[in-house]
Amino acid sequence: MKVFITNYAKIRMKHRGVEAYMIVETLLSPELLQPAHSDRYAVAKFFPELMGGKYVVVIYEKENDIINVVNVIPRDRKKADKLLKRMRGEDEI
Repeated sequence: MKVFITNYAKIRMKHRGVEAYMIVETLLSPELLQPAHSDRYAVAKFFPELMGGKYVVVIYEKENDIINVVNVIPRDRKKADKLLKRMRGEDEI
């Protein structure tokens, strides 16, 4: 498996204090996994060392053996669940 991180995702990682190892760990052993809209997927994993304890949500596209990370978002559990639901089209009204 090859993992590429888009420039946009790299900027978001730097701005949000997310390290590269968090992306790899989240992709390899996610605690939450959801198909997102179109050809994208969302995975999340909890990191207690990130801002006092946050989930890292990784949005990616997969083609064959290549994963392209398009966004990285730190969230608490409630917001991570809400984000994953929104990506599945289950918006709360």
